[in-house]
Amino acid sequence: MKQILLLLLFLLASRLLSFAQQDNSNDYKALLINYNAAWQVTNPEAAVVKRLAYLPSALNKITDLRAPKFRYAVTDYYADNTVLARGHYDEQGKKWGQWTFYFPNGQVDCQGSFTANKPSGNWKFWTLDGKPLLEARFEEENMRLLSSWNEVGEQTVKNGNGIYTANFPAEGKVGFSKLEGMLIDGYQADKWHIINPQGQVEMEQTYGLEGKFLAGASYSNGKLKSKYTSGDKITILTVPDYMKMMEQLNPDPAFYELKYPVIADLMQCEVLKVNLKSSRGAAPEHYFKIIQKFDNGEIDTLDYGAPVVMPVFQKGLKDYYKYFTSNAKFPAELKTSKLEGIVVIGFTVTAQGNVENVKIIKGLSPLVDAEAVRLVSTMPGWRPATRLGKPVEMTMVLPFRFSNGGISIRE
Repeated sequence: MKQILLLLLFLLASRLLSFAQQDNSNDYKALLINYNAAWQVTNPEAAVVKRLAYLPSALNKITDLRAPKFRYAVTDYYADNTVLARGHYDEQGKKWGQWTFYFPNGQVDCQGSFTANKPSGNWKFWTLDGKPLLEARFEEENMRLLSSWNEVGEQTVKNGNGIYTANFPAEGKVGFSKLEGMLIDGYQADKWHIINPQGQVEMEQTYGLEGKFLAGASYSNGKLKSKYTSGDKITILTVPDYMKMMEQLNPDPAFYELKYPVIADLMQCEVLKVNLKSSRGAAPEHYFKIIQKFDNGEIDTLDYGAPVVMPVFQKGLKDYYKYFTSNAKFPAELKTSKLEGIVVIGFTVTAQGNVENVKIIKGLSPLVDAEAVRLVSTMPGWRPATRLGKPVEMTMVLPFRFSNGGISIRE
C-alpha cells in the first residue's frame, strides 16, 4: 500500500507541474531520487532513503549538476516509504520555512523552521514514543534551550532554567554515558560533564555568562588527560543535517562508474561517454555528453566532467606578447626615469570573448597604470573559457613588469 501511495504522490507532483512544459526555461520536474547508506544515488533496490523533489526540467538551467539546488516542497522517505521528513526550499535553493522530521514508526522526531539553510525560531523535539524531549530557540548563531524532560518524563528545565541530563550510547563501550549540566536563561552555565558507564568523568567544560566557553578538560580512566581554553562546546542538540548529504548527487560505485552524471538518468536523458587523449603513462581521461530531448522537439547537449579550458588569446601566444610590447606608449618622462616595478591588472573575458571590467589590482604609478589599463582594454578578442563544453565568463589576472621605460609580460 505504501509503494502505491508513493507512486501516486510522484505522479501527482509531475502532473501539477506539467502546465509549464511549454517553456523549458522556467518549468520544474518532480524527481524521485534513491540514496544508499553512504548517501550516494543508487538504484531502487539498494535504497535506504529516497527523496521526492523538484528540479528545473532543463539541465542547462541547473548550475551544478553534481549538487543541484532543490526548489519548493520536498518529501524524504525511509526505504519502506514511511515519511522521513517534509519541508521546503526557497528560490535560491536554501531550506526555508517549517520542516518536520519523523521516526521510522511515524512519530514526529522534531519540528521547526529554517531561514536560508539555518535553523531559526522555536524547535520542538520528541521521544520515539511521542513524549516531549526538548524545546529550543535558535537566534542567529546562538541556541537557547528552553525546556527539557528526562528519560522518565520529568521536566528538568523550564523557561530556560534547570539541570539538563541526557543518556546516550557510550562510544565503543557497553552501556550509556551521561551528559549533565546547568542552564541559566537557556544557556549552558557553570560546569558540564560527560560521565561514562563506569561513573567516571570523561569530559568537563566550564561556561560563563550567556554560555560563553571558558575552559575544558578531558579525562581517561578517571585521570586528567588534557586541559584546553578553546575548542568545541559540548553539544546539547542538533537539528538533522542529513539533508546536506541528500543535496549532493554522488554516484553509487556499485551501479555507476566514477563521476557519472546520475542526474542525467534521473532526468531520463541519453548519456554518451567520450574518451580523451592522455599523455604517456597517464590514465585515460573521459567526460560524458548528456543529450536531453524535450516534448516540443528541442534537443540540448551538455558536456559533464569535461576539463575547464582557460581563455586563449585568439592570435596565439607569440602575438599575445608582441601585442603589448609593440603597442605600449608611455610618456617621454617615463623612458628616462628610474621607475621600475610590477603592475597587476584584473579583467574579465566574457562568454563572447570580449575583454571587460579592466581594473588595477596592484599599481605602480598613475602614468604606468593608465597605460596598462588602456593596453588591456583595447586587446583583440579572445577565445572564451569553457566549462562543461559551454562558453563561460572567466576572471583573469595579468602582471606586467615596468622597467627602462617599457613593459614586459611576466609568464
